[in-house]
Amino acid sequence: MADNPYFIYDGVDSRTLKIQMQREIVLDGAKPNIEKITIPGRNGTLDYWDGSYENREAVARCFILDNDASGYFAQAQKWAQSPLYKRLELSNEPDVYMMATVTDSGDREILQGVLAPFKITFDCKPQKYLKTGETALDITNGDTLHNSWFEAKPLIRIYITGGGGTSGALKVGSATVVLSDVSSNIMIDCETQNAYSIGLGGAIANANNKIQTLNFPTLPPGDTEISWVGDISIAKMQIVPRWWRL
Repeated sequence: MADNPYFIYDGVDSRTLKIQMQREIVLDGAKPNIEKITIPGRNGTLDYWDGSYENREAVARCFILDNDASGYFAQAQKWAQSPLYKRLELSNEPDVYMMATVTDSGDREILQGVLAPFKITFDCKPQKYLKTGETALDITNGDTLHNSWFEAKPLIRIYITGGGGTSGALKVGSATVVLSDVSSNIMIDCETQNAYSIGLGGAIANANNKIQTLNFPTLPPGDTEISWVGDISIAKMQIVPRWWRL
């Protein structure tokens, strides 16, 4: 067990709110999303799995030991109340992060004026994203990326040279993305299935009308070749792979 375990949620370190943990957070195991199918006249059920996994629960058992325990607890509850998925990092798994919402931020119980024991319950998406997968990788035409984990949905950044061509096709493995009338840098987010242009000063605008694809690219386990053709002038291309494991 690590000394003084902690967690970071939505960029805020639990220790800055005087939160101390009784022990490290232990995650539920990732369970496959299995649909039970009953067929009339046949005994038992058929199990159908589409390759996805259920969310899992993480419970942080905490306390605050401070003369202003009540005030810090109120700050903790305000910090934890959001219906949106936020980034969650655990001190005992420093190489990964998860996306989580808070389903229970505990009841206040002040003992002897200073001690507030409570628990925070997180509903976590099943993926543990590797922090190494946040690094943008420079790609040249014909490069191959190797994935040692599960099928990833990358962020693709394409940097266009000024005055260059405006059309072409990007191929990532078996997926092809046709680019049309592209005159500025563009990002293709394969997780949200959206494209964005990047203007002067970093201004971002929707660019879904600049791409056409039957399937957004993914990085399956193993090797994936990346190439492009056409008159589009690509100065540089980067891929943020978003590697993940369970």
